[in-house]
Amino acid sequence: MSQLIQLRQRIKAIETIKKITHAMRLISMATHTRLKNKHRPVVQYKDSMLSLFKRLCQHAPDWRSPLFFPDPSTNPNHLYIIISSNKGLCGNFNGELFTLLHKRLSALHHVPIRYVLIGKQAIEYKHGIAHEAILLTRADMSANSLESIALACTQLIMQGQFGRVSLIGNVIKTFFKQEARETVLIPFEQRHTEPIIDYNWEQPVEEILPLVAEQYLHAQIYQALFESLFAEQAARFLSMDTATRNARTLLDETQLQYNKTRQLKITKELIELSGGF
Repeated sequence: MSQLIQLRQRIKAIETIKKITHAMRLISMATHTRLKNKHRPVVQYKDSMLSLFKRLCQHAPDWRSPLFFPDPSTNPNHLYIIISSNKGLCGNFNGELFTLLHKRLSALHHVPIRYVLIGKQAIEYKHGIAHEAILLTRADMSANSLESIALACTQLIMQGQFGRVSLIGNVIKTFFKQEARETVLIPFEQRHTEPIIDYNWEQPVEEILPLVAEQYLHAQIYQALFESLFAEQAARFLSMDTATRNARTLLDETQLQYNKTRQLKITKELIELSGGF
């Protein structure tokens, strides 16, 4: 009888877990769908800011702000912005992120590095990261806080303390595939492929460029945060979908084992009863 009780308790536990994973699966899909509707405007805004910045640079070819085009020999400080998830249960989403980070850090032994950690998983991880090297942490990674996080990162970069700024986060290649990727924010790339169009600017181009460059930097960070959150929901859906299917399979197997054990005990009791007559 004790074996039947244990099997019943196990069945109940599996059913509870299956309900939880199924609910998280539905929530992730709903969130992913909402973010998908906003994905194109976010990308278009960043691309339009990049196009405007390149067009402006063509009208001021000698403009080289030390803030956006720093000299690594005079400013060797390197800033890494790490974008992780707030919650777990999303497969290897954060694992690939930290693997890429350590791969990059292994090649930067003698470079002073500072960090911005976004998401609870990055804040709690901190493997090999000195506490004094962390300049900013944000544990409120969500769709409602992307703007404030992007603004805080932009303001930190605009202080001009870094010769290179890199961002490591996940991007979604397909719904079933997410990839950790590094994006160099500072220095800006110097290639200008936009066709030259003669605009009449109300202010000198040299005065407009720093403002546009800051907005472009902000747009890059915002898009990276959005892409990470977008990819996280897909990764969590896939993880919870797999967990739900595994729970269903395990539940069927346990239920079958329970039925066999129960039938065996009933048969044994019937044999004992019939042998008593």
